[in-house]
Amino acid sequence: MTDTRKIPQAAFEIVRDKERRVLFAYDDHHFPPRPAAAGDHIEGTLTAGYGHIGPDVVIGMTVTNDLAEQWLAQDLQDAAEALEKQIGADIVADLTSNQYAALLDFVFTAGVRDRDPKKPEWTIWRRLRARAYEQVPQELSKFDKTHIKHDDGTVEVVKLNGLVDRRNAEIGLWAVREPGTVDRIVPSSVTRLNPAPPTPAAPGRSKALIIGTAGAIAGAGPTIDQVSHVIAPYAQRSHYVEGVLGILAVLAAICAAVGIFYIRQQARNARN
Repeated sequence: MTDTRKIPQAAFEIVRDKERRVLFAYDDHHFPPRPAAAGDHIEGTLTAGYGHIGPDVVIGMTVTNDLAEQWLAQDLQDAAEALEKQIGADIVADLTSNQYAALLDFVFTAGVRDRDPKKPEWTIWRRLRARAYEQVPQELSKFDKTHIKHDDGTVEVVKLNGLVDRRNAEIGLWAVREPGTVDRIVPSSVTRLNPAPPTPAAPGRSKALIIGTAGAIAGAGPTIDQVSHVIAPYAQRSHYVEGVLGILAVLAAICAAVGIFYIRQQARNARN
């Protein structure tokens, strides 16, 4: 076990509030939960307590409150170790207690998806390692779906109201007592009559902005070619015009290169 940061109380509280506590072993394929009995075919995963799974959950068992709490503490410790491995101890140390608690609940429910070169890494981990903390709430909000297996064997990706609620709770917890925030209660008249502008997106971190800018640059190529064609006859009469043509040729080459990047990005987005 690694020497991870102490689990904040807020992490326990959010799990207890949002996770169903079940004091018997059940098959998570069935809703509402019902005790799993000897001879039952387990179609999903045998679960008990606060969503706890593992070899210590067996068919027919009942669970005490104390055992459910012990499992919860261990599962949050496992989440802490997985989070630290994913983003690094230095990033974990930078987080406020509430930010850390929000991420622990996220990992508790979504896992971390071990880094696999064959699979794209979740953007939330890149944002955290880049210390782009203001973008974490937006990334959290994306994880509101899960795979549901139906009785006929088909699997469907569905958006769950419960996950929407849980992500919102994590986002709310993340924003409490952020560095730079002030503890002061003001009436809505103040915020309504003196609104502050929204926080701008971090420069250079928006994929859509980068691709859009690339598209605009690529689109300038034909215009440059047209201008070059118009002034080309005057190049022999003026060294100045000849120099301008050289500059336009360089710009056209840059636009062509950016255009190739733009086309590839558009094709990649279409595949995704």
